[in-house]
Amino acid sequence: MAITFELPPQVDDRLRKRFGDLDAMAKLGLAIEAYRAAELSLGQFADLLGIGHYEADGLLKQRRVMLEFSSEELAAARAAVERLLGQ
Repeated sequence: MAITFELPPQVDDRLRKRFGDLDAMAKLGLAIEAYRAAELSLGQFADLLGIGHYEADGLLKQRRVMLEFSSEELAAARAAVERLLGQ
C-alpha cells in the first residue's frame, strides 16, 4: 500500500535539501509513532524499515524513544539472565 500527500513546492524543496529522501523520512516517522503507540513491536518496527533489531534499537535511542517491553518479555529476559548467572 502506498501513502501519498502533496507538499507546497517551496516546502518540498526546502525539506528535500535538508533531509533528502522524504519518502523514507515519512515512513520512519510513521514507524516511530506506531511503535510509541504500541501498535508495532520492535521486531515489526525493524521489519517495516528493513533493518535488524540492533539497528532499530539504535535508531529509537537516537530519537529518544524508550524501548517498551511487555511483562512476558521482561520475565523472559530476567529468566535468561538468571540462567546465565547460574541462579
